[in-house]
Amino acid sequence: KRLVPKKISGNVMDGPELFNFIKSYCTLFREAKIFPAAKTLLAATSEANNRSALDYAVRLYRQAMDEHTKKYVEEQELQGHHQEAMVKAQTAYQKRANIGPK
Repeated sequence: KRLVPKKISGNVMDGPELFNFIKSYCTLFREAKIFPAAKTLLAATSEANNRSALDYAVRLYRQAMDEHTKKYVEEQELQGHHQEAMVKAQTAYQKRANIGPK
């Protein structure tokens, strides 16, 4: 009842996404000789956000393709499924990768 989903830029984060953020921050602090400047923290946040968005988009693509490749599919039909899955994944990435350069 007390658990609240973690959000970054309005997007609910799942376990793998949260892991990427934690991993990026740990690397940042481990490698820093002094406490990093705010600009460096922003860069780390941007990188982690974009990485999480990429991981999410790849998972969406794989799920969509897995649904259509459980049995043999003609190449032309497979290309159609690929295009649909790619558009879906790219759209998801663009919606989530919204901090810093992409």
